[in-house]
Amino acid sequence: MKDPVLRLPFFQSKEMQACNTKKTFQYLSKEIKEDISKKVGLKSVAGFYPVYKSECLGETKYTYLLNDIVRSEYQTLLISLVNRKLDHIEVVRFDEPDKYKAPKIWFQLFKKLKKWDDVDAISGATLTRSSTLKLAKLAQELGKYQDEKK
Repeated sequence: MKDPVLRLPFFQSKEMQACNTKKTFQYLSKEIKEDISKKVGLKSVAGFYPVYKSECLGETKYTYLLNDIVRSEYQTLLISLVNRKLDHIEVVRFDEPDKYKAPKIWFQLFKKLKKWDDVDAISGATLTRSSTLKLAKLAQELGKYQDEKK
């Protein structure tokens, strides 16, 4: 049975269809978990994460599906990194009311700005910004440890 994540529009795009994508798991030691928690500003992080490693035209992409609570409900973001840099970010699931959801174009700021803390909040989505910032930083930190495994 094909992994349902690979049926998401991101993986079905023309660009990603040219890639060889495999699901693996990234396991974190207690020390790495603590280090990432401090850097990202989370109380704790999980001990392992599914990661989709895609070999694409000489580049390696690491794609994560990460969850966080915005106010009282979860959002799930798909975040893809190339060379530790954000390549793609999108909302896969948003369980909060739509009025708290940021528009797609807002997420592109994370690709354009060097310092993610410079991404402004938008009216009604301040908590969404905070959650998105944490998840983007988490993906970037996880990507660093992927590179160290090589």
